[in-house]
Amino acid sequence: MTLTNFNRSSYYLFILISLTTTGCSQQSAQHLAVDETEQTVLEIASHGGGKPLAVQHEPENSQQPIISQKTVVRQTSHDEENSKSEYFSEESAATSSAIAKTAVERYTHSLWTRMFSMYALPEVDHPRVTQELENFLKHPKSLITLQRRAQPYLYLIVDELESKQLPGELALLPMIESAFRVHAHSQAEAAGLWQFTPATAVTFGLKQNWWYDGRRDVFASTEAATSYLKKLHKKFNGDWLLALASYNVGARNVQKAINKNLELALDTSFWSLDLPEETKAYVPKLLAIAKLFAHAEKYNLPLQHIPNEPFFKAVNIDSQLDLSKAAELAGMPLDEFFNLNPAFNHAITAPEGSYRLLVKADNAASFKRKLAKLPKNELIKWEEHKIKKGEDLNAIAKLHDISVEAIIEINQLKEEKLAVGSVLKIPPKSVKPFVKA
Repeated sequence: MTLTNFNRSSYYLFILISLTTTGCSQQSAQHLAVDETEQTVLEIASHGGGKPLAVQHEPENSQQPIISQKTVVRQTSHDEENSKSEYFSEESAATSSAIAKTAVERYTHSLWTRMFSMYALPEVDHPRVTQELENFLKHPKSLITLQRRAQPYLYLIVDELESKQLPGELALLPMIESAFRVHAHSQAEAAGLWQFTPATAVTFGLKQNWWYDGRRDVFASTEAATSYLKKLHKKFNGDWLLALASYNVGARNVQKAINKNLELALDTSFWSLDLPEETKAYVPKLLAIAKLFAHAEKYNLPLQHIPNEPFFKAVNIDSQLDLSKAAELAGMPLDEFFNLNPAFNHAITAPEGSYRLLVKADNAASFKRKLAKLPKNELIKWEEHKIKKGEDLNAIAKLHDISVEAIIEINQLKEEKLAVGSVLKIPPKSVKPFVKA
């Protein structure tokens, strides 16, 4: 990474402070109905295999206050000031830390500023980037919608990128992959914020079964995606554009395109490779949207205020639990709880093993107290199925929309032969918006 990119990080902070005025704008974003912008937002996203995302409607949350980019400066801790990233020179890191430290008492800190300070991708002046930037600017309402969707998850993503010393621009990759829809799925069977296909998910340890899909687990998929991106970055000798192209189309296909150009004695940079049209647009889209947000005032884009603090906290659970009851204990509407815990395929957790639930940060302590006091017989309420003559597990599983394996696991059956008149425990029927595996 060149010194130009190091200094650019410091430049962002300097400009933010020099232009800052005290206080946040009280203007609220105009309420946006999903149906007005949904198609445009989905068109923004690019997906593995070139297949479009399925439209999944979600309830509209209240809009967060809009603030000008120039009113926010990151609050930097002592540990952060002394940390060294491979993407920043000692000189620029010290300059950025000093600027942030002097401003900490005067300005509202924001996750945007923290993310911008981590920018490290090359700033490319290329027609494809310009074209994608112009496409984004044609749909300002969609850009507001994307920010609103990103808010619950962005702190976690930025934290993970920072811990792995990865560029801040990568935090915006789910805007391109899934339009920040945790339940997004494509016709190519990719799922979640980071759009993992089933095979790639297995490679990175994301479990998938009747109960749970790790591709939609916000924690697990973010860890897997950042590890994957770091691996690709190393594979292509530090070239982030090739790494990003590989995330979209696969490392083997990118290497094949490189080898083809080598045989023809042609340039092997991303811009010169013979890649699918989707991939040719994929990398410029990320570069464009990263540039757009970093220069939001220049492009007249209002940034929604996203605090530099966790939106949710993880609570470890070691017993089976009805997730509708969990949402009630957390003091959260079911759909909001579901959007923080999208990995569960049904309204019930698996019988065995421990797992984590994500709860809004302000509600986590209360949730733990209430859960600790809840009697075990209220953790989950089973339905019952009395076995009739001629019934087998396949018929019962089909009737209750559950797998045979799940029935066996829940009831600890040692054989599939069923006694007429005996009773099986069946999970509560899946309720919207919990999805099927």
